[in-house]
Amino acid sequence: MSVAVFSELVESIYDCSFDPSHWPHALAGVADYLKCSTARLFLFNNDPQKDGFGSSVGLDRGFNDKFDNDPETMNSVKYGFVVSHLDEPLTLDEILGANGGRDVNGNAQLDNRYYKDWMVPHGYHDVLAALMVKNERNFGGLAMTRSLGQPRFGARDRDNVRLIAPHIRRALKFSDMIDQKVIERNRLAEIIDSLATPVIIIDDCANLVHSNHTALQLIASGEVVLVEHNSLVTAAHSASKDALAQALISGLRMAQSMALRKRHGGDLIASFLPLAGISGGAAHAAIFFHDPDREFQLPGEALAKLYRLTGTELRLLLALAHGATLNEIAARSGTAIATVRSHLKNLFTKTGKTRQSDLVQMAMMAVSQLR
Repeated sequence: MSVAVFSELVESIYDCSFDPSHWPHALAGVADYLKCSTARLFLFNNDPQKDGFGSSVGLDRGFNDKFDNDPETMNSVKYGFVVSHLDEPLTLDEILGANGGRDVNGNAQLDNRYYKDWMVPHGYHDVLAALMVKNERNFGGLAMTRSLGQPRFGARDRDNVRLIAPHIRRALKFSDMIDQKVIERNRLAEIIDSLATPVIIIDDCANLVHSNHTALQLIASGEVVLVEHNSLVTAAHSASKDALAQALISGLRMAQSMALRKRHGGDLIASFLPLAGISGGAAHAAIFFHDPDREFQLPGEALAKLYRLTGTELRLLLALAHGATLNEIAARSGTAIATVRSHLKNLFTKTGKTRQSDLVQMAMMAVSQLR
């Protein structure tokens, strides 16, 4: 194989890092390079409850599925790989153990299940393989076969495998890294979606990357922000439009907050958090929206249990947190102001606070951020 053709083969292998559906094409090149009947990439999960990954050329899907679901046959070859070294070619005899499915003269004895039940019925008589992945989560590599009429794999074939194996190993590693990043991004999206606070993730062109449930409701209301052609814009007056535009133009290099006017009056606070260098992919900034006029929900039961409050004391604490004065609380409950002050004194004692503002701040800190 010429250097140019070998380079194209290596390039096709690395393409698989980004799109695993390219593996059949790359494996066809590997099979041609090693002059073999079949080439199979396999990746088995160490957790038997989880699926692995496989791709092949020259083998029908039924063969792969049946083989992967035959634990006895799997075990007959698995441990040959477990004790091997990365990128080091293994012959059939080395995979199966001493003499494998052959006698000392190299003649088939059919005394191994893999050789007897899988190779011979399909007309294969030799295997060359290499382990390329071995970690706490999975193991796997490349296995190739030659059919009757083809020569057994020799020293030159082993050298060729040593040339190609590191590239396949790196492609598998890159693909795994990408998969893990996707999982991390998905988990981040799940966390954002659980927040009660509206959160919008944008790219460096102010295009939407992700919006959680409450942010979608905010956008749908048309009160403050809209999405036009997948870009974020304000639905408010010109001052808010200019402020938002300026924040986006600045590249969001630093955290900042601003007030955006609602369409029907009132303001919404938008806080910008730059994500460059924190998250991968298209995410450039996160925007958190807070409505200061919206009544927050305090975890009353949790506060009561934490500080062993009575029902009356809890009611007083929640009323203070929502901005009521002692006189207003006394009027609402039909209680003398002296009684309300007595309950307030009990609140100070139980919580360790000394001022009403400290009580309010404590309650505000306990507001749940989850939907």
